[in-house]
Amino acid sequence: MPRRPLQTMFDDPEAVALPTEPHPLVAAWMEKERQAEETARRQNIGFWPKREDSYMGRRELRISDALFKAAQANGYGLEHPAGRLAPVSLSIKGRRVEWSLEKQTSARRVPLSKKDMRKPDNIARGITTETIHVSTGTFKIVAEIKHGRKTQITERVDKPFEQRIEEVLDRFEKLVDADIAAEIRSAEYQRKFEEETRAKERPRRLKVMEKARWDRLRAQTRNWNEARSLRAFIDTVERTLGDGKRSGRETAWLEWARRRAARLDPLSRGTTSARDITRWRYDPDPSEYELSIWELS
Repeated sequence: MPRRPLQTMFDDPEAVALPTEPHPLVAAWMEKERQAEETARRQNIGFWPKREDSYMGRRELRISDALFKAAQANGYGLEHPAGRLAPVSLSIKGRRVEWSLEKQTSARRVPLSKKDMRKPDNIARGITTETIHVSTGTFKIVAEIKHGRKTQITERVDKPFEQRIEEVLDRFEKLVDADIAAEIRSAEYQRKFEEETRAKERPRRLKVMEKARWDRLRAQTRNWNEARSLRAFIDTVERTLGDGKRSGRETAWLEWARRRAARLDPLSRGTTSARDITRWRYDPDPSEYELSIWELS
């Protein structure tokens, strides 16, 4: 039986069979398109042709069907937007691979129509042909992962995608592996950069922390001495008032003054205060170099 010309095949949807026992997603696509066509006919409005009504549309259904089945057999996940059947992306090793089928065309020179031949501009320039793009009956798969990493696979007439599904999935997995490797390299670069930055920052950080310690120690010493002086003064006031009965105002003042002095004294709580001073978190141990630039400024 003689082979049919390719261009004739591309115009005949019956030249390629629909998927048998299609994947649930593909079956849902087909059913949705049939319902849309039926609704449009009832309302007497225009509608997009169903994929099953064209050669390339049927091939798209067959390729998607084979890809989805093989992907799930390999343990990959299928994802699509909530409430929508498409686009369907693959989840491979925790990465989402977005893919699409793009029809391929070839450029051809064809004679101009009689109407275009009569146009003055074409006559003046001697133009008798034009370029058109016709379908080659093949697809190109374009897959993309985050960070803009892409891969594309071009179909050949003698080896359609239906026969290359495992090769396609292998390319998808290699794309994911390349992304994972790039992420590991980036993390390693970031780790080394942070280590080098900490090493360069160490002298300045030590200097800042030493100054902070010294300033804090001097402030605490001033507060301690002032608290002692205040208490001595308060005690003198109390003795001067004598041992007799004191007025409410005098008692309230003495209590207020001692509370204020205690708030100023860095050792007001005894051992607990002393331990807090030596564990002062605003002044970390010199071995801790994780402070940000803002904390050290």
